[in-house]
Amino acid sequence: QMWTFRFWLSQRLWNKIEYTESIEVLCNKIHPNSEEARADLCRRFPQMVQCRDAELFDCDLPVTFGVALEDLCNGFGVDFTDKTTGRWYP
Repeated sequence: QMWTFRFWLSQRLWNKIEYTESIEVLCNKIHPNSEEARADLCRRFPQMVQCRDAELFDCDLPVTFGVALEDLCNGFGVDFTDKTTGRWYP
């Protein structure tokens, strides 16, 4: 929780912190002009954060079981190297 850091952060920094409704809104604020950059940032959020965001907005939850490894890596920002084949999944 951010409140545990309230004594370590300056008032100026606290004034810059603002609440955002969802991952999508946050990504739009950070990269307003680049759809590609927004998509890349969105996939970098941990799966737990993406699931909670989907729950709050009654969207389909991200699925991991039965999903191809390449699709899973693309959806959750995880890079994986298969050591047996040497193939890299960005």
